[in-house]
Amino acid sequence: MNLDSAVLRVLQDCVGKENKHKNRRIFDLHVWQICAGEQNKMPKNFDRRVRESLVRLSMSWPIVSSSKDGGYYLASTKEEFEKVIREFYNRAMKDLQRCSRLRTQAKEYGDDMLPGFDKLEDLIKEMERK
Repeated sequence: MNLDSAVLRVLQDCVGKENKHKNRRIFDLHVWQICAGEQNKMPKNFDRRVRESLVRLSMSWPIVSSSKDGGYYLASTKEEFEKVIREFYNRAMKDLQRCSRLRTQAKEYGDDMLPGFDKLEDLIKEMERK
């Protein structure tokens, strides 16, 4: 069974916040058991592959992966959908703010994109003054 279908198979029992899968490591283990059965040991990077699968699937499914509440579930109410939307919106805004700051820094540094390590002490002191 492929990874995406295994993730959905586990999530089918996690519809609504009250049915969320609370422990991410156990979630990964359940997915692995569906993918490979009991005969193989879970690879070290499997958790990363599960996260990538969740990201792919979230383009089509209302998967809630809350960093605040922990765990995974499929949104089933308008309130849960709104929560997913708010979390994605807030993450996107933070990423846009970072992009804006980096763009400003890139303009300030010009061709010397990053300050030299010899200037690091001065930069730290300047940050501490702010």
